[in-house]
Amino acid sequence: MTLPGTPTDYERHPFEWAGEPPPIVRMDPHRLQVLRQRAETWKSEMETTEMVFTVPESFIPKLDVELEEPTSPVDIKPWLNNGLPIPPVRYDAIATSGKGWKLHLNFDYKDRQTVSGVKGFLESLRQSGKINGFKIGNGGGAEMDAPGKEATVYVGHRDKTSEIAKVIDIELVDTLLPAVGDVLENDTSFHGNVWGRFEVNSLDGDFSNYGEDGYSILQVDGEQLRYGGMLYAGLKGDAAKRVFYVAARQRAKELLTYRYGEFFTGDIAEKVK
Repeated sequence: MTLPGTPTDYERHPFEWAGEPPPIVRMDPHRLQVLRQRAETWKSEMETTEMVFTVPESFIPKLDVELEEPTSPVDIKPWLNNGLPIPPVRYDAIATSGKGWKLHLNFDYKDRQTVSGVKGFLESLRQSGKINGFKIGNGGGAEMDAPGKEATVYVGHRDKTSEIAKVIDIELVDTLLPAVGDVLENDTSFHGNVWGRFEVNSLDGDFSNYGEDGYSILQVDGEQLRYGGMLYAGLKGDAAKRVFYVAARQRAKELLTYRYGEFFTGDIAEKVK
């Protein structure tokens, strides 16, 4: 789990949730220099705009630190506080909490039989442990001004999400409707009419809940793109903001990859575009 183009020049031992003492992490100074140079490059790219990118402190690795003990299986603050990637042994806990990759399904929410069929199938996936949960309506869908999100399915890992998306699309092929609304812009296509996105915003405060093509941009970048209190308002008509946004999306993808590794990118699945 490293930033693209950087060597794996540090040691990190998975923290086992069994009362073992947290590991000592020694970061090679070269890696810290690489991250700082990347931050300076991003900053120089933005000198032509009024906006400035600052690397959040939680992405700057600290040298010779002792990680504090997590307060729960889903607590990732020890790694965020020290600028380190999340250990793979934490992925399942993150997924169980409803974070990571999730899928959006579109169907005729006014047809009771359709809704019942979708609910029954998703419940069977939940009971078999193939998904971590789902919701139908309940804050989403056309009636809540969120067309295309009649059902949200929580999975977690990218590879598992790809597999489940195929299963859902095949099983509900006569039920699912094409994606519409914000899903077409903010999500990424997985299989047929099944789309989804990666979200950790309520768990990881560095990332917002806004972003195109299936993943969110950094919170600090999103704040600079607000206009009149609305995110992205006038973005397409503002060349400087558009340039900043394109760069912000690239930064977010690199930092999500650094922090969440294959939980975000997948291992056997096609990498995030």
